[in-house]
Amino acid sequence: MADSEWDKLTTDYESGLWINTFLQLPFLESKLKRFTEERGGAPWAVLDVGCGMGKHTLMVLKAGASYVLGFDVSKNMVEGAKMATDKFLHSQALAGSPKADFAVASVANCSSIPGARQGTFDLAICVYVMCNLQSGEQVKQAIAEIYKMLKPGGKLLIYEAHVLEYMKWNAKPEDPLTNNIAWGAPKEDGTKWSYFEDEGKPRQVTLRMNSEQEITFTNRVYTLSSWFAWILEAGFQITEFREPRADLESIPADAPEFAKQAAKSLLEMCWECTKPLKSP
Repeated sequence: MADSEWDKLTTDYESGLWINTFLQLPFLESKLKRFTEERGGAPWAVLDVGCGMGKHTLMVLKAGASYVLGFDVSKNMVEGAKMATDKFLHSQALAGSPKADFAVASVANCSSIPGARQGTFDLAICVYVMCNLQSGEQVKQAIAEIYKMLKPGGKLLIYEAHVLEYMKWNAKPEDPLTNNIAWGAPKEDGTKWSYFEDEGKPRQVTLRMNSEQEITFTNRVYTLSSWFAWILEAGFQITEFREPRADLESIPADAPEFAKQAAKSLLEMCWECTKPLKSP
């Protein structure tokens, strides 16, 4: 597989992002806690879609997963995830001796990963992956591919930027939040993109990490109606839709202004999709 744009971002990406610490990670940890409790001690396998440097792989292992298959289009990130996971597993005495495997692959054809068995995963986590695909058709295909990998009753968590809040970021270039998450550039004539006009168009995203380094990559957003259509067409039931918010009390007093503003905003959305126990 050819090098991806993420290969060159490995070091900066690992430095972390404020929104991960105060919004994304606490929300996902709460979801995993509930999922673990529902399993009642039974073993469960996880598909870590777009595993990056292994942050979510470690999260699900700590939550009690018995097996994780992580994959990403970036070979450098897959290598980083494998190193971090091997180090973690060797340093911990975890019940059941959990295991993890990794592969370089795209979510658009993940059912073809060598050695991976379709219909064997209890949970798939897909965090800020779909927005990096090349088109809505690829997103549609990716959701269908994940469906194949899950057991009946298995769940898929799709976590993405909230498309409605995203559209607002075009309006005020001087806004501290826009200055930190600079993906709201207007059109050449200075006007905003409309909700439907912008769907699927590639746009450059610049994020300032906790280390103060900035990373830039290509991103795409889609309307809520498209998300509904693709998820349902793949065969999933939508069992929950959440718009996570940060806990305002957890924001340090000396946090930067963009962080305080972000904590009051609807920045992200999470779809919980369940594969029916029986095919329709």
